[in-house]
Amino acid sequence: MNCKKVKKLLLEESDKIDKCMNVKIKNHISRCSRCTAYADRLDLIRKNIGDESAALPPQSLVRETREICHTKIYEIFSYRTAGRSDRKVSSMPAGILACILSIVFITFAWLIYLLIKFSTERFASMETLIVSAILLQNLYVILFAPILINKFKRAKCSYI
Repeated sequence: MNCKKVKKLLLEESDKIDKCMNVKIKNHISRCSRCTAYADRLDLIRKNIGDESAALPPQSLVRETREICHTKIYEIFSYRTAGRSDRKVSSMPAGILACILSIVFITFAWLIYLLIKFSTERFASMETLIVSAILLQNLYVILFAPILINKFKRAKCSYI
């Protein structure tokens, strides 16, 4: 039996090693000084560690850490929500708000027109297709305008 295999087997629990292998390990340890020293150090480590239960930090440290974490979480949460409470639709520039509202109005007017036209004709004419394309463009503008406005506000610079 070589030293590498003995060291590996010594690290395993003695319950899992059969008696024959245990005898071979003891024979090798009695002849090899390096493995004897290794086994002695391993026994010393197991004796010192095995008796102790899991180390727990002092309650004062736990309390202080908890307070610091809760304070940081509160700061992060209050920072994220601070700007949201005072945001209103009117905080948008008047020109942008007027454009978005007019596009919304025109889109719904064309949508009503398109539904009436489609219900009476039951097929898509060229006029219906053009109105549908413009309607889709307006819907994209309505959907992406708030994203662009938020990017504009975060950049804190004027593009105008």
